[in-house]
Amino acid sequence: MTLGIVVLNIAPARFHDTHLIAEFLHLVESNDYSIDYVALAVVKTPSPKTYVHAGTVEHIRSVCDLIKPTFVLCSRALDARIQRNLEKVLCVSIIDRTELLLSLFEKRATSAAGKCQVELARLSYLQTKLVRGWTHLERQRGGIGLRGGPGETQIEVDRRILRHSIHKMRQKLDKIEKTRALNRQQRTRDQKRVVSLVGYTNAGKSTLFNRLTQADTWANDQLFATLDPLVRRLHYASLGPSEELLLVDTVGFMRDLPAQLLTAFHSTLEEITLSDLIVHVVDCSDPAMHEKMSSVQSSLKAISADEIPLITVFNKCDLNPRFTVRDHHAFCISATDDFGLDALVRRIMDMRS
Repeated sequence: MTLGIVVLNIAPARFHDTHLIAEFLHLVESNDYSIDYVALAVVKTPSPKTYVHAGTVEHIRSVCDLIKPTFVLCSRALDARIQRNLEKVLCVSIIDRTELLLSLFEKRATSAAGKCQVELARLSYLQTKLVRGWTHLERQRGGIGLRGGPGETQIEVDRRILRHSIHKMRQKLDKIEKTRALNRQQRTRDQKRVVSLVGYTNAGKSTLFNRLTQADTWANDQLFATLDPLVRRLHYASLGPSEELLLVDTVGFMRDLPAQLLTAFHSTLEEITLSDLIVHVVDCSDPAMHEKMSSVQSSLKAISADEIPLITVFNKCDLNPRFTVRDHHAFCISATDDFGLDALVRRIMDMRS
């Protein structure tokens, strides 16, 4: 799909700018967009009207006039007013980081639960865009044959429709969450211990999950390859199946995930909070490894999972032969060729409930 132009608004952040740029471009490519132009803007003090300052806006406008892009992408989440102001000046639709993430999640969702969660997040995102000032939504509704009552504005109708859709989607998710809760209760009755694999997206969790459970779930070098929690018995070649230990593959974390996604994926993340052990999978070949580790740790704290016993596993050591583990409680592995997995499995099996 042709995109034309990508605008990266880079403000001071936890990651080095080059890591931010690479991550966002990966996000763009994962959505199957092609890029004709990249504009960088370091924003220290955001403009209240357009986030980036007038000179940058004028530069992007001149590029848009030349390229005629289908969209302009922004690496920041934009509120409705700023997005509207930019679209007026640039005369082209703006897609912000939140909308881009929602689009990717929609592509990745395959199960009924995953699709419901993404749809709930999308509807919640749309609610934030229905604000006063969207003049095309302010037309009065009323009179014979119209669904809105007398004097009801279009924006009020849209809000009511969104509220109704969100309510119905939450009802569907409630039913799914009840089923998951029953499954968790059964595990507790059977005294099964649960180990959750967590990590930054694309760290190799699903590949490791397949190796440790003899499963054949989809694992790919892509962002958010897994959205739904997958539960399987530990079944490693050298030890055979374990009847009393379950592994859970969870959705990957990412810096500054939109609140709508975190809320919608509450039941998925709850699997982590009920674990007996967390295995934090880290891509040791990633230059931004330490920043991403901190991001995952912050996310675990945000869902109150930071007190659960944790093992750090540095994956993809075949891609970084010089990497050495300094913490004797951590493991260096390669999930693709089974290097280091025997020691990791023994440590997991030694876990006490």
